[in-house]
Amino acid sequence: MPDPTRDELLRRLDELWRITPQPLSSGLPLVGQLKEQTNALTRWYVQPIVAQQNQFNAAVVQAMHSLAASIDQRSDALAQQHQLQSEAEMRRFERNELLLEHAQLAIQQDRETLQQIYIQLADNLAEHQKLILATQEFADYLRQRIEADEQRIERNRVLLEYMVQHIYDLDEMGTALTAQLSTLSLLPPPCRLSPLRLAHECHNHYSSPQRSRLSRPLPECRP
Repeated sequence: MPDPTRDELLRRLDELWRITPQPLSSGLPLVGQLKEQTNALTRWYVQPIVAQQNQFNAAVVQAMHSLAASIDQRSDALAQQHQLQSEAEMRRFERNELLLEHAQLAIQQDRETLQQIYIQLADNLAEHQKLILATQEFADYLRQRIEADEQRIERNRVLLEYMVQHIYDLDEMGTALTAQLSTLSLLPPPCRLSPLRLAHECHNHYSSPQRSRLSRPLPECRP
């Protein structure tokens, strides 16, 4: 990753790392000659020191460039790694979003299915309630019919008993009438009753509450 401030400092180091000895000089003739002699005398001592310092400065500048290059490489590697991580995070985020959308879609489908099931159950419950109500009404109708049939059966039973008893009474009346007719045939004519009067007397006799032959005597025969 480029760093303008660092690059400017490295450029200045490239310009300033080399040291060049400056000879002594002067505008005065006598002083100038003296300085030239001094330069000639100190050159053999100053020149090795300057060369050594230049070697040191070159090594430092080279190390600074190497360090800057290493920093750039590490920065690029970190940037690339960060980019890869960001891309991985983005892909994971997109995958999670896709999974979330699928989950929301599945939840929505399940909700719609549950709503349909609820509506169907409500409809079935309403139909069952109607069926139960109809069944109760039909059961009430059957109970009323049964009660009416029981009452009709009871009336028919009473009527049948009455008819049976009446048949028994008619049978007794027929037997008595036959006996009376047989008796009448033995009586003299003045004592005989007409058949209609005899039947009327027998009916009155056997229609009494006691229904007994001895409870009411037959009419006496009067000449």
